[in-house]
Amino acid sequence: MPDFASSQLAEQIWRRKQQCWAETDLWSPTWRELSEFIRPNKKRAGEVRTPGGKQTERLYDPTAVNANRKLANFLNGAVISGSTRWFSLTTGDDADLMRDHEVAVWLDDTATRMYSQFQKSNLNAVAPQAFSSLSGLGSAGIFMDERQRMASGFPGFQFRVIPLGQFACALDGDGNVNQFYYDFELTATAAMGMFGKAKVPQYIKDAYESRPFEKFWFTQAIEPRPGKSGIFSTDMAYGSYILEHREKSIVREKGFPEMPFFVPRWDTEEGEVYGRGCGHIALPDIRTLNKVKELGLQALALQVRPPLQVPQDGVLGGTARLTPAAQNVMIGDREIKPIDLGHDLKSEMVKGEELRESIKSCFHRDIVEPLSKNYMTATEVIQALELVYRELGPTLGNIQTGWLKPMVDRAFNMMYRAGAFLPVPEQLAGANLAIEYEGPLARAQRTGDMTALQTALALTAGVAQMDPQAVDNIDSDEVIRYQWEVLGIPTRILRKSADIKKIRESRAQAAEASAQAEQAQAVMDVAHTGAQAGKTMQEAQQVGNA
Repeated sequence: MPDFASSQLAEQIWRRKQQCWAETDLWSPTWRELSEFIRPNKKRAGEVRTPGGKQTERLYDPTAVNANRKLANFLNGAVISGSTRWFSLTTGDDADLMRDHEVAVWLDDTATRMYSQFQKSNLNAVAPQAFSSLSGLGSAGIFMDERQRMASGFPGFQFRVIPLGQFACALDGDGNVNQFYYDFELTATAAMGMFGKAKVPQYIKDAYESRPFEKFWFTQAIEPRPGKSGIFSTDMAYGSYILEHREKSIVREKGFPEMPFFVPRWDTEEGEVYGRGCGHIALPDIRTLNKVKELGLQALALQVRPPLQVPQDGVLGGTARLTPAAQNVMIGDREIKPIDLGHDLKSEMVKGEELRESIKSCFHRDIVEPLSKNYMTATEVIQALELVYRELGPTLGNIQTGWLKPMVDRAFNMMYRAGAFLPVPEQLAGANLAIEYEGPLARAQRTGDMTALQTALALTAGVAQMDPQAVDNIDSDEVIRYQWEVLGIPTRILRKSADIKKIRESRAQAAEASAQAEQAQAVMDVAHTGAQAGKTMQEAQQVGNA
């Protein structure tokens, strides 16, 4: 029998869940319709499916499906690259600290270790699903946790995308997710194995004995624990509770040091928890195109196999049949001929093509398709990416705020707690670290900065031709470091400032020694020349005396 405190807590959690779920219910019909037309193979909100069943019975045109898939795949490759590290760690506004070679090397090594763990995880498999939900439906739910613990070393990350309509969440004052509720099913066998016999209610125990594969509903709730930040699971900043639905009892309580659930949004409206995506804008055209295609197929069938009028000596009974290949008996007409229903397939085809172009435009076809061409030059690629960033800048900002930043923050904290990094330099004590994104789109944005720098250097070089002192305004070391930062080249390749100083001092000493040697040699040459001249003069005098 559960204790009173546990029962009271369960009631409070359930009440908060119902409040959050009330808003989710308002969105679910739209998500179901969008999923049907845009992501038909994905489970829809509140849907009960038969395994292996068809999911495209009402889908007549796949334009929106393909457009959303292309946009999602493009974003996946442009934002979270699977081939190059797509983020780095910096000291934020503390530029002087960032110039410290030991700090720069540690930050670069740490980011490399984190990226390696991302690559070892299932992120590259899960991210396309998240981007597809994000662009098509407006929001995505991503859960991040550790893999099953290993005997030693860091266990790694595990990601899971939770379909819209299967969870509810709430935001704090900064727009970050701070409450999360996820409904899921388990068989009696799975529940017994996951929670233990002592935790599950009696009705699940009974089912385990006679109906082990019967499924039961549970809710995972993640909520903040105000004032908590301990190391134990029941004293962490976020509590994780699993409740069974029938008796609403807590069958497991754990905790997380930080929120493990992320809800990025494509576009946001004031006061709304969930976002709106490209599918929301294109939905009227998607509906219309699907209907036009359905009617067009029906008209085509009537043209290929039109209803016929056939002769008969008698009176036609009943109504006319206008289905394909139907026969209508006509009085007086001795000819068998098709019935012209007046369908104009050409106009329907034109209308359908207009709708397809409109749908593709809603999914940013104009900026995605050019980048899929194989014949683009490097300059054209950069220009195209800059256009993407300008058009999708606010959306990319939402993705970074709602997903990438909390994911990288949690990855850093998880690995730091596990001792997966090199010892932290003393210089970083009390410093705030920041994330800098280095995916193709982010680099395209910084390309403009590089172009501006090159233009400024060229103008300075022109002035220096008239006045060489103009170059005194430029710190060449900072120019080099800035260029490397913009290009995303690891700073560990650059020498330490102290080493550069030693090299320059050694070079200066060598130059000074060389100059002194040249000066000494010149003096010796002058002395030798003088001596030679004296000798010649002496010999001449001797010849004169003789």
